[in-house]
Amino acid sequence: MKKWIIIGIGLLAVLGLGMGGWAYSSQESSLTALIEAVKKGDNAAITANVDMPAVKESIKGQLRAQMMAEMQKEGKNADGPEGQMAMGFVNMLIEGLVTPQGLKAIIEEGKLDSPATGAAAKAPNWVIVSKSFGHFEARPQGVATDKATTLGFKMSGLGWKLSSVQIPKSAFDTPKEEAPMEDMPELAPEPAASDE
Repeated sequence: MKKWIIIGIGLLAVLGLGMGGWAYSSQESSLTALIEAVKKGDNAAITANVDMPAVKESIKGQLRAQMMAEMQKEGKNADGPEGQMAMGFVNMLIEGLVTPQGLKAIIEEGKLDSPATGAAAKAPNWVIVSKSFGHFEARPQGVATDKATTLGFKMSGLGWKLSSVQIPKSAFDTPKEEAPMEDMPELAPEPAASDE
């Protein structure tokens, strides 16, 4: 009897190690599958590799928090009519952004906006930067952490799905204001036309 218990524990340990090894090794193949689906423009494959509601909530939460902080800085009530209207705008923005085409821009260009037109931007090389048993993250290689969009994947069944997109802090930086008109250099007056 004792022998069978030891064999059972041994089999469970081997099975556990095998599952753990599979979970870690399958992360790279899941990331690659999503990138390939984007390259091919295969909307069905993109959707199959993404938990769309989770990604939408991930981005909405970040934009809402940023918008609330900006409104508070300006002394506006985030719970008032302006705040409600702003949150409605965020919801509409996210519905339009988190689509297979919007995810294409994120994955091909590493940023949150529409795909580049004209000259193609250099596609980032996504690398896995952190792993745990049920979650991993990927970022564009060679991009500073505070400037990098981070893709978060969670285990879903026997595979992985994109479940969050972390917007870089630099995306929320306020652009520098243009110099006021009084600081602009004066232009020399045009010479008057002569009456000859």
